[in-house]
Amino acid sequence: MAIALLKLPFENAQQLFLEDESRSIGSMSIPKEFHDKMADSPIAMLEESMAARVETIYKDYIYSNFQDFQKDDAEAAQKNFSKFLLGSLERIQRRLGAEKHTELHAVMEQALTHNDPAESEALHRQWIERLLCDYYDPMYEYQINKKLDRVIYRGSREEFLAWASHINRQP
Repeated sequence: MAIALLKLPFENAQQLFLEDESRSIGSMSIPKEFHDKMADSPIAMLEESMAARVETIYKDYIYSNFQDFQKDDAEAAQKNFSKFLLGSLERIQRRLGAEKHTELHAVMEQALTHNDPAESEALHRQWIERLLCDYYDPMYEYQINKKLDRVIYRGSREEFLAWASHINRQP
């Protein structure tokens, strides 16, 4: 992370915008000092439609991840990707609850095993939307309610980019 930050073109930038993350991201951790600074910083909230959010997650977590699995081992890609995806769902089973987990697991398995690519994609989008509505959105809502005093901006991605570029032009 430090190397990536050092490579960024900061000559004219006054601000650095980061996604508001917990200290742990999977098995990795953000350095404490860096996370502490993030926890004290103002928040700009991007508000996107459900369709846009599902599309982003599908591209980033399904399509792109599957492509990576294919590059690593084309013969075992489907099996390894399925294990990865179902394993990710298993890790949040307790917080999801048994009923929601069982429902999502069934749709996810259908998506992973369907022979028609278009139907498989539709099924992936279905469980993604349900996971957002039933799990992530309530969790994000709870977290943001604790931070409302730090929110300085709310809007779409395009509006945010215009707003942020204006901030970085200020002396």
